[in-house]
Amino acid sequence: MENNEAQYENVLYEKSGPVATITLNRPDKMNALSLGPGGLLEEWADACADARQDTDVRVVVIKGAGRAFSAGYDISQDFDLLDAPIDDAGYQFMADHVDRYFRALWESPKVFIAQVHGFCLAGAGDMAAFCDLTVASDDAVFGYPAVRYGVLPTTFVWPYLIGMKKTRELAYTGNMMGATEALQHGLVNRVVPRDELDAAVAELADSICQVPALTVRLTKQSVNNMFEIMGIRQSVQQSRELDLHVMSSPPAEMREFFEIADREGLTAALAWRDSRHAAHDEVGRDLRSRRYD
Repeated sequence: MENNEAQYENVLYEKSGPVATITLNRPDKMNALSLGPGGLLEEWADACADARQDTDVRVVVIKGAGRAFSAGYDISQDFDLLDAPIDDAGYQFMADHVDRYFRALWESPKVFIAQVHGFCLAGAGDMAAFCDLTVASDDAVFGYPAVRYGVLPTTFVWPYLIGMKKTRELAYTGNMMGATEALQHGLVNRVVPRDELDAAVAELADSICQVPALTVRLTKQSVNNMFEIMGIRQSVQQSRELDLHVMSSPPAEMREFFEIADREGLTAALAWRDSRHAAHDEVGRDLRSRRYD
């Protein structure tokens, strides 16, 4: 196996024949997507670019180290949000990072497979959603619980993937869903036992590599074109605009969340966020009670 791990700090990049693997590698932080220069999300985009430029690579697998795929954006970076509202520079910074999903995944001729285990929440769910295919272990958890304190889904492609009704339910409540339900609604392609996840993804990647490269590339382009006609790019851009509007004028719940996080720590803030929904989120209680190891 060719190994280029040394060039990154927050991701691992490996290549085995026509298959490259990008591993989100902040396991102590549940692979939270840190932003800014040298952050996980920037290094992930750079690794995607490396794979795109490698003519030998046909398929790119994205996975997470440790207990989960990723718990989402690193919100510990947002603790000063209330003291420093988003200005023009901040707006452009956020816009650029959201556009990475289109540049790295949607616009690349490579096939991306999200290999999901444990939590796949918020921004990590956006990342998995824009991958061409998603294979999940039976312990995977999906959702955007950040809406509970006022954050909007950043790229908001759910309506295209799971339909209007389920999108409304998840986006209005912040509730989560397990792998089986995600499969039923078309968010993932396959669900397998945790100990079979690596093998299932490897088998799928190998199957894709047996099809002529030009055929796969043009098929991806054709599928993307259809969704472009349906307005997916405009939808993502509008979601970004609305999200930044909220971040520049935080609602009371967001202010309280970050005040608790600043005063008592992120764990306390998350507990406050979810306690307000405990009576209505039986699935979430069950999912959060599991051990992810």
